[in-house]
Amino acid sequence: MSSMSPCRLATVLILLVSLSTSAVAQGIFRNHSLRTERQALRAERQAERQAATAPTAQTSADAKIQLQRLTTELKEGHRNITDADLNRAQTVLLNAVNDLQRRLPREFNRETANDWVATFRLAELRTTLGQRTPDAEILDAVHNAFYEDKDGINWVVFDGLRTALRRYQTIARLIREDSYERQLLSVCNNLASSIEAYSEGRNPLYFVTLSETVTWLDDISLVEPRAARLADLTRVAASGVNVRLQVGSDFISAGFRQELSEELDIDEVILGTRVIGEGTLSGMSSAELVNSPNRAVIRVLADAHLETFTDGSQRMVNLKNHTTGTLRGEKQILFAANGITTTPARARANLNARISDVRINAGPVIRLVARGQIDSRREDSLAEASRRAERRMTTQMNERIDTNIAEINERYQKIRDMLTQTGLFPRVWNLSSTPQYIDWSIQLGNAYQPSAPVPAPETPQTNGLAVQVHQSAFNNMLTIALAGRMIDEERFAQRVGEFFDEPPAFLERQSDETPAKVSFGTRAPVDVLFIDDKIRVVVRLNDIQVMDNAGRSFTITVEYQIKREERDGRSFIVLEQTEAEAFPTGYRPDGGVSLSATQTIIRSYLQRRLGVLPQRYEAEALGLGGEWAGTGQLIPQFASAQGGWLTLVWDWMTL
Repeated sequence: MSSMSPCRLATVLILLVSLSTSAVAQGIFRNHSLRTERQALRAERQAERQAATAPTAQTSADAKIQLQRLTTELKEGHRNITDADLNRAQTVLLNAVNDLQRRLPREFNRETANDWVATFRLAELRTTLGQRTPDAEILDAVHNAFYEDKDGINWVVFDGLRTALRRYQTIARLIREDSYERQLLSVCNNLASSIEAYSEGRNPLYFVTLSETVTWLDDISLVEPRAARLADLTRVAASGVNVRLQVGSDFISAGFRQELSEELDIDEVILGTRVIGEGTLSGMSSAELVNSPNRAVIRVLADAHLETFTDGSQRMVNLKNHTTGTLRGEKQILFAANGITTTPARARANLNARISDVRINAGPVIRLVARGQIDSRREDSLAEASRRAERRMTTQMNERIDTNIAEINERYQKIRDMLTQTGLFPRVWNLSSTPQYIDWSIQLGNAYQPSAPVPAPETPQTNGLAVQVHQSAFNNMLTIALAGRMIDEERFAQRVGEFFDEPPAFLERQSDETPAKVSFGTRAPVDVLFIDDKIRVVVRLNDIQVMDNAGRSFTITVEYQIKREERDGRSFIVLEQTEAEAFPTGYRPDGGVSLSATQTIIRSYLQRRLGVLPQRYEAEALGLGGEWAGTGQLIPQFASAQGGWLTLVWDWMTL
């Protein structure tokens, strides 16, 4: 399968989900240190509190009832907006500027802090907010600065300013246009029907409508406190987890299954006796899942057989010893909202020893005494040998597993930081494990965006991997990442290339081509639709510049149909391209209007990019690397796109 196959898509998705959820840890892996079991228990209690407050189907239904009552109440009784409301919003904005200026030196070094002060024109903003009528040009410039592409910015730091500025500008516009009452009544009249239309999942643009409605309600909460409650009810009524991942125990165990084989060279002092010799340790490591309602727990096991042949000598006594037995080690890996933690390894040895030969270079009396001492100390010696074997195994398990976890955290650091800086924390986190699988579900999106209004459909049982993603997860993330942004193609390709072994084919350009520059609108820059077994992606460009040709408002549409084919007694999952077009927004090829020369050049450029997308994908077995290399394959079993949910299922087949 090509690099853009559903398997590759799911692999990238799993990576992004893992990273975005680890962002909740708020820097817990900054030094890549492992947490103790006590901290892990605290994380579990926190997860329990989160689960207790997570919206359920019942609270969603209740929210719709309460929403109807509240909208009726607001329609029947509300006050109009006044200049006093604008003055209060201005004070709140000035306070946000002051808070940010105090915070910047704590978050950044002096030079970087000063750069941000200049970028957001904080000194000018502070001055103009001290005036009776702030300068609209300065306010607009600060607003636009939030949509510029900036490397290294932690948007969470600036969230207070961005929210206060947005609220002020909304209230100012409502007063200027005298439109507050009209918009409030429109929201109250249409909110319930918009939620129902969004729940049907057939038009992804309803997520824009609800997002804008919740944002507007949040903005006017300075004027009408009940609007904040209405926004909360809308979130509950139109939101649920929008990413779900189930990982089967067979798939997980395969990553830990490894043959244990070690030749032992023994030279130790046990209870005052020097012991030398050799031995073998052989066995197998494995893993199993543990029942846990609020975190995922993997128990790593190491079962080994130990056999040693040793000579022990002390003064005039020399004895040969043959020891056999079993050794079991155990260590747990825990996944919770705070990230990955481990427990200290434990081990238990069950050994038997047989003295095969005893030589005592002394007279009969001393030999008799020495034999008695040997017999009396045999159990103590065996117990000490067991403790040493147990300590050796626990040390090795701790070193190997803890080192691997630290390496994983370091590998993920780059993407995790990027997600942290955008403020894209999962708003709901549910993680549990049973002996059969790990079940992990999250809600991606900011506080103003709806997510999945209906639960994920049931998936076929699998011992491998099941990934379910609601279209809102993509729509929310892409809106946060792209809305209002200007992106340089070359720079974008470099950044994407950091996360792929090879850059995606659609980013490759001819050697003589100048990189394009595009800007996205603030409303629905990209929308994704999963319906009727179709995957449909629409990209909306506000502006595009190709070489010396600049155009406005282009729409790119790509659609694939999911099919299942039977050949030679086998079943295959196939994606067939049904559309890949780029046109000026609103243009109809059959409308009798010709494109301009500039539009023709830009469309040709975009179509050439789309032309590298394969007409057909055929899902193939997915072989993995790392700990899973050579252990087995993920075999495509099921794929569907229904009701806004994309579902992909693989069975695990051991090689």
